[in-house]
Amino acid sequence: MSHPTAQDVADLLSRFVNGMSGSDLEELATLLQRDHPTLVTSKARVFVRFFELGTDDEGDLRREALAKLSRAVVDLPAEVKQLPHL
Repeated sequence: MSHPTAQDVADLLSRFVNGMSGSDLEELATLLQRDHPTLVTSKARVFVRFFELGTDDEGDLRREALAKLSRAVVDLPAEVKQLPHL
């Protein structure tokens, strides 16, 4: 099996969340946390970067809400957002 591309992973995640229920959200978040510590922090870096890129509030109420949350993440001190590479 070949290594999936970033586009492959983004597409799969989009398909998953499009039909996701509250219990799916809880299960996915739990499974993402139940991984090797290095992989958990690597995933967290992806999510932090997602929020850093989400500060544009052009669009509808969903984008505005994401931008508000994203700006709060961006405003966190750098030492809080800095995750170790071990």
